[in-house]
Amino acid sequence: MENKVFEDIVHLLQGADWLYNYPMTQVFTRNIFTHMPVEWQKALTDLPLDVLNGLPQCLTQDQWPSSLKVFLQECQRLSCLSPDLGPQTSGGSRRGSSSSNVSGSSSSSSSSSNLQIPQELTYGLTVKKKHEITTLLSIVKEMLDLTGSKHILDIGSGKGYIDSCIHRILHAQVLGVEGNCKLMRSAEKHHWKLYGRCRGITFLNWYLSDNTETLCRAEQLVSYLTELDTTCSCQTSPKRGTSSAKVASKTVSSSNIDGRESKSSNHECSDSPDSFTDSESSMGNGSVCSENRCVLLGLHACADLSPIIIKVFRDCVQASSLVLLSCCYHKMSLRPKAADDPASDKQESQCKGSDDTEGHGECPVEGDPPQNEEMIPGESDFMNFPMSQSLQEIFRQNNFHMSVFGLRLGAQKSGQNWCTETLEDHEYHTRNVAYRGILEAACVEEGLTLRKLRRRCVRKSGFEDFSEYKRNIFDNYEFQKTGSDGTPMESVPNSESTLNMNEDKILERNTHISATLDTCFENHKHYFPLIEPLTGLQLALQPVIEILVQMDRLIYLKECGFSRVWLEKVFDAEVSPRNIALLAVR
Repeated sequence: MENKVFEDIVHLLQGADWLYNYPMTQVFTRNIFTHMPVEWQKALTDLPLDVLNGLPQCLTQDQWPSSLKVFLQECQRLSCLSPDLGPQTSGGSRRGSSSSNVSGSSSSSSSSSNLQIPQELTYGLTVKKKHEITTLLSIVKEMLDLTGSKHILDIGSGKGYIDSCIHRILHAQVLGVEGNCKLMRSAEKHHWKLYGRCRGITFLNWYLSDNTETLCRAEQLVSYLTELDTTCSCQTSPKRGTSSAKVASKTVSSSNIDGRESKSSNHECSDSPDSFTDSESSMGNGSVCSENRCVLLGLHACADLSPIIIKVFRDCVQASSLVLLSCCYHKMSLRPKAADDPASDKQESQCKGSDDTEGHGECPVEGDPPQNEEMIPGESDFMNFPMSQSLQEIFRQNNFHMSVFGLRLGAQKSGQNWCTETLEDHEYHTRNVAYRGILEAACVEEGLTLRKLRRRCVRKSGFEDFSEYKRNIFDNYEFQKTGSDGTPMESVPNSESTLNMNEDKILERNTHISATLDTCFENHKHYFPLIEPLTGLQLALQPVIEILVQMDRLIYLKECGFSRVWLEKVFDAEVSPRNIALLAVR
């Protein structure tokens, strides 16, 4: 069944590559609308608001051409593999079977309401983060109860909010691993304010790489975690910090994974895991005491971190279960043959409503310029996608490559919120996409590229009309000549550098560029009414691509011999778009 779904998705994507295989800023330079069937253009022009808002939900109209209706029906079928809940026992607990169905809603919604979270643990958090923590707690609790584990290894722990709740409410020992040292420091301070010197939560600053050494160290880390003393006093009387974070929870440093003790300049690192050895007494076999096993957790595990966590679960027998929510699929590493292209690491930076995740770099904001996007290769081979042999073979048979742009679409905000968009919202987004596309077209025509003079160059007010947009462009960017290889020239001739131009020359240059912008505007404005329908069709395709990525990881674990593995939608997509959890029990 999975192979048939894989094949159907690949065939759908091959026939609709004009919908996703490019950055939106190149919508005019690549003549995207000429690839849209003429009958689709006629059907999708001047849509009523309710019909336009129904596109991401794959709602069709009787008078539409059959090819358009079939496309939307296929998107709906392939993005909703099952309307049922994830695998459960008669008692309601998750018992992952070999099913690959995706739950249509969270089966933890009822049980999560029974978990009361003290306000002090969620004070200052966003609605999104509170929703994620509340929902995820019930899933972690079921995994702990099902496996008998008493430990949690949280990889990509960020500021540690979920860790505090797990320890306080579920009474589990937690080790939070975070590659960003600043976030780990924040987690330590947060923990110290709540619990003082309690050892129920430990933090480790470690950036996991995708190599054998990391897998070996992770196995040692799990062994260390399960040997920790879980006794603490904070469950009955949480301690408040009375001094600096220097005496916060004893924290493991990355070098200690090799058994070497080190100290940070900001905090003490005593009681390190000096016991890390290559001992095989508690690993490498399937007969591990349940109390010496841990639940492997990853919330918003970005890019390659999700595949790394999957590999850690695969190799570490002391990891009893897996709870993994991924994001930023498009940021996964490319294979060396693709990375040899000096521009291959340039990734598409425009997104509408990107998923805001704590603990990772900020997604670029909408409205930034199109610079460098034209340099991204159309086809890319990723190190960790596909992971499964099944999907790799289907890709090979169909000569199919998933691009950075395709995975970027799969990581975008879902179309669930689209149904509430107003006419003003659509008009703003049309201008946003159109103006950036016009700027791209003008830069290509003039052989120019842009250099940002500040981080956020065009704010929402800058898209009120094209004249205002141009004013923002000339105020906040510097135009540079493009070299023969398509990249910005490192050195601009003195006669052409803005710094060496007098006011008259700057005015003359800007007037010429402004005229080119106006010409491009006139040449492409008849396509503006199709921008929102195009976006709606992309949002209809978005969950299909995400399902492909998630199913690939599920099938990979099956191929590794795991039978109790499944996918489940655990969050409200309107609140937290990356809501598909990969769940597994060893």
